[in-house]
Amino acid sequence: MPANAAVSTNNGTTFDYAYAAGFNGDSVAAPATAGDYTISKVEFGQINLMQVGDPYFALTANRDVLVRVSVLGSVANLVAPNVALSLKDASGSTLFNQVLSPKSANMVLPTQRDVADTYVSNTTSPNGPLPCYTGRNVAGCPSTSATVVKTAGASIPDLYHAYIVKIPAANLPAGTLTLVVNVQPGTTQQASTVGNTLSVQIQPRTVAPMDLTLVPFQVAGVSPTLPSTAHVTTIAMRYFPVSQVVVRQRAPIVVADTVLGGKTPAQYGDARQPLLAVLDTTYQQDGVTSSYYLGVVPGTGQDIGGITLGRGSGIALFGDSTYDINDSLRRELNNGPAHFGEVNAANGCGSDGGAILPSTFADGGLNGVWGVDLISDGSKITLQNPAKNRSIAGYCMGQWSSSYQVKTYMRDAKMGKLNATELNTTYTTVDPVAWW
Repeated sequence: MPANAAVSTNNGTTFDYAYAAGFNGDSVAAPATAGDYTISKVEFGQINLMQVGDPYFALTANRDVLVRVSVLGSVANLVAPNVALSLKDASGSTLFNQVLSPKSANMVLPTQRDVADTYVSNTTSPNGPLPCYTGRNVAGCPSTSATVVKTAGASIPDLYHAYIVKIPAANLPAGTLTLVVNVQPGTTQQASTVGNTLSVQIQPRTVAPMDLTLVPFQVAGVSPTLPSTAHVTTIAMRYFPVSQVVVRQRAPIVVADTVLGGKTPAQYGDARQPLLAVLDTTYQQDGVTSSYYLGVVPGTGQDIGGITLGRGSGIALFGDSTYDINDSLRRELNNGPAHFGEVNAANGCGSDGGAILPSTFADGGLNGVWGVDLISDGSKITLQNPAKNRSIAGYCMGQWSSSYQVKTYMRDAKMGKLNATELNTTYTTVDPVAWW
């Protein structure tokens, strides 16, 4: 394996790469020095790695973005050139400018573009008017259909035979921006300059900060261990297209034993409902309009799980174990403000698959779009395999945010408030999420 290949593959679910700006590839003793270059594609990654033109392509302003440039050589072992990137705003002012160079001498370009597996679904009518969107088989609800066609690709998105760089959040404002990529051949002789320059237009959008309030429950005199602000922020930004997370802490709610009827918080099915009722009442009495209440109960070595009470009610509940916090934060935050019933779990991941709804992307999958994690570790890039991960709205192991969920969140999520017109909309993959 080349030195700049993935540093770990984690059974193919995720692929970790050490981050180093520039061209990361293979070296040969005597590279070819005459040939033509072609910029094959430019991809952008914040949560999903995508090209401009995809119907679900979306970028959040003021958030780091990975740019991956694929350059091909016309002959084998053509020496890798420098590649210049320039990002300009609508007025022509330069926001970001960097020359990407090979990381070591005699690195060579690939001759073929990497092609990952793709999954195309024609799922129709995944939700409808109330009460259909709750996902149950209610008489009169729209029927669903899902035909999936898989096209096998040659490889995962290739981060070590490509030019990569992270554009910092401060250099990615909202508005119409233009990225120009230009090959700088240096001493290499070319027969043609066609394909040496590529220009793409992007439009990062402002997304309101995610406002979260941790609400500790003191049960039978025992208080929970709250997650740190840094931990909550990391999870929220890993899965949700926001540039800022505000984490607050409310005074504890003291719960009398009589509320639980002799049950413990760990008795998932019986104890969660009274606790959620208390949290919902508190939420309303506090007059909350913009923050999402996360109730945290003391763990007892078992999982309490999380649940969102009523669509549009900005609350969720989870235990203070590490598992509960990680799992419930990502799923319940999605199920509350950004989940309209159109994307949920899948088939083939357990006895019942955790299935609640058919998905806009069949089987609760990610439709072949690779996820990218720049948040968890700034020294690494982690790719999330769409063939091994499922929607975060579901209950399958291995979860990531689909491109559909990301764009839907950016457009409609109001942290506990839903756009009422969305509940009566029938989505199809041929009529994807329009911005406005």
